[in-house]
Amino acid sequence: MRTSLGSAFIPRSSLSVATTGSPSSNGNYEPHTHISAYESSVATLDNEKTSFSQHLLREAFGFGAVAAFLLMVASGFLLYVRRLQQGRNMVLREVVPQTSLVASPTPKRKDLEFANFVVSFGQVRYQGAPQFFQLREGDGMKMSEPKHNPDLPTLFFIPGLDGTGVSAQQQFPRLAENFNLWALSVPVENRSSFDELVNHVTAFIEETMAAVPTDAPTRPVYVMGESFGSCVTLAVAAQCKRVNRVVIINPATSFSRTVWPTGAPLLTEIPEPVYPLVTLLLAPVLGNPINLALVGVDKESNPFAQVNRFASNLATTLPALRGLANILPPDTLTHKIGLLKAASDALTDDVLKSVEQRTLMFGADQDLLLPSEEEVKRLAGKLRRGRAKVVPGRSHAMLMEVGVDLQQMIDDEGFYTRDLKMSGNGKGPLSIEVPTQKELLVTTDGIGLQRLEAAVSPVFMSVGPDGKLQRGCGGVDWGKGPILIVSNHQTLAPDLGPIVKTLLKDEGVLPRGLSHPAVTGDKDEGGAGSFASLFRQFGAVTVSGRNLYDLMAGDEVALLYPGGVREAYKQKGEDYELFWPVKPEFVRVAARFNATIVPLAAVGADDGVEMLLDSNDILNLPVLGDLARQRLENIPSARQTIDSGMGAENFIAPVVLPKVTEIPRWYFMFGQPIYTDCNMDRERCAEIYQEAKDSISASLQWLLEKREEDPYQYIGPRALYETTWGKQAPTFPSLEGATLPWTGLVKNKEPLEEPESCLLDDSVLEEDPEEPEEEVVLEAEPVKEAPPGELVSEDWYPEDD
Repeated sequence: MRTSLGSAFIPRSSLSVATTGSPSSNGNYEPHTHISAYESSVATLDNEKTSFSQHLLREAFGFGAVAAFLLMVASGFLLYVRRLQQGRNMVLREVVPQTSLVASPTPKRKDLEFANFVVSFGQVRYQGAPQFFQLREGDGMKMSEPKHNPDLPTLFFIPGLDGTGVSAQQQFPRLAENFNLWALSVPVENRSSFDELVNHVTAFIEETMAAVPTDAPTRPVYVMGESFGSCVTLAVAAQCKRVNRVVIINPATSFSRTVWPTGAPLLTEIPEPVYPLVTLLLAPVLGNPINLALVGVDKESNPFAQVNRFASNLATTLPALRGLANILPPDTLTHKIGLLKAASDALTDDVLKSVEQRTLMFGADQDLLLPSEEEVKRLAGKLRRGRAKVVPGRSHAMLMEVGVDLQQMIDDEGFYTRDLKMSGNGKGPLSIEVPTQKELLVTTDGIGLQRLEAAVSPVFMSVGPDGKLQRGCGGVDWGKGPILIVSNHQTLAPDLGPIVKTLLKDEGVLPRGLSHPAVTGDKDEGGAGSFASLFRQFGAVTVSGRNLYDLMAGDEVALLYPGGVREAYKQKGEDYELFWPVKPEFVRVAARFNATIVPLAAVGADDGVEMLLDSNDILNLPVLGDLARQRLENIPSARQTIDSGMGAENFIAPVVLPKVTEIPRWYFMFGQPIYTDCNMDRERCAEIYQEAKDSISASLQWLLEKREEDPYQYIGPRALYETTWGKQAPTFPSLEGATLPWTGLVKNKEPLEEPESCLLDDSVLEEDPEEPEEEVVLEAEPVKEAPPGELVSEDWYPEDD
């Protein structure tokens, strides 16, 4: 028996829908047809007679369901009153967008009628293949075929378990204003497997974007999934390179770790006469009815009108929720439970780590259906560029609740952009999307980087083309790649964050860090909010000859610390000393692509802490020393040879005490650029290697001397100045226009024309990068842990003959 909601429950709407053709038996798509978004088909009720016992059972079950529903309404009303009381004590802070590429201004919400939540696109489809519909804002205009707005990015929405997009319809009007919006509809009787759904969505995205005119502006492609749709979304992102950004809401990836694999199948055993009432019993789990019924209530109207509208919405809630049983009959629910199990099995850690796209995840903290808050945090630690946002006071069906504006939530996180900007030339094997300016600020603020910058007030300077020093990073021509930044490591490597943020904020350049495998590898080094998560989000890759080669091939800006962990985990009395390998491997790889090498000297962090115990002291401690050795066994290694000339590398973090009352300022100097060409022989590569190292050593010494002229070198007077005037304190007056004597020793000061042929050809990587030469490690040097955010160099690069 199948019932459908009557047309009286379906209001008019300003949204229109265009649909693509469905795949036919020969694999081709049928011609486009138009389906009005909110024209309902009135189904005739089945007048089949039931037995007297079935009638009594249904009435008894219905009475219990109604009682549960009324209890839910009462509890929801109390929660709403409490929220209003809390709201009186809250001070709202206006959020000023940090980028011009934001969503369209928030208009007065065009709330849809409450009862419309149970119908997807105007009707419930029962048979056929999964099909995408294009939704567009247009005051009810009819569209005969899909249209593409070249000024907007494209968003593909994947619905939850119901397959209709019911819960997201309240969000469609705003999303349609800012995206070319497509939404998937899966018919009730469709039995596609999880893999078939993923492949169908992937194929549609690729075909749709391939049809966009080649002369149209390049816009980002978003995929958004809710609940079960999040599982499909993540699987699609893992295999579809046309996708640039991913948004997931209350992901069902935690299904296998909940009670639902055992409890959900019991729902399908409920007798058919009372099955439609199951949705009433589940209503308290799905969402707060008060928040649902408040949708469309105009707070500016008179109180009588508000109460009337609220009561009307509540009156339609009962039949509307019962109507949901038509979308998920027992046999369909059984199939959907199987899809959830298949999704849980398919989305392994390896699959999640293969998702390279920037991913924003929203999890409701009052989700009683799934542990969404915990799950988005877990996924943030698994995804390379995942970021979690917990939404307070919301349920699993939060997209249906009053006051939830998904478009505004995305924009507040800096995740909405109309321009697609890729790192490097956009065509390299490791090229990624560059984050927006607002996304940068939101992310760095979330890990405390702004508080760190307030404490150390970093000063950046660079050598300009005229050989003179200037404030900021503008002395380097960042627009001509590839560029390899080589720098000294400071104690515990705390300075990568300010470097990445400053270059991206001021120069629009995303430096790609070459990181220790403990940061970019398979181990979860802290998840969302950790520095390791930040480095992955902003493009750090595992340090290796192959990755450096690929970064240079893609005209990227790479950031390498040749001293590695040996410099980051210094011994006592080694402040600002360099520990570089003997072989100039990174110069040879850079020269293959005529790359520019930029020395970077950093001062301030080494003498900002008092070292209590270094790694040798820790290893000599009773008991703790043995525990430290045991812990080192499972940490991956970055170095693969023993002839680096750097001595032993103990991957044990020293115990330090910050100098709280004497926090020194941090100084960064980008030195004279050194230009390479691919016809340089080994001797010239070795000379450039030494020039880069000498440049950093001289810059360190110069900065240590000149900072004594800075009246705001220490935090006391500096904090007083910056608090009083609301701007960064000035630094030593001799910075601007200073001439650095050692820059005259650099031989290649001008970029060279690219030669017709190269002495260093692709034979420098003729060995298989997946199978490097056998690793040789001294038994006395066990594999040890890198510090958070550790960037080290790889001293193995394939040799040429």
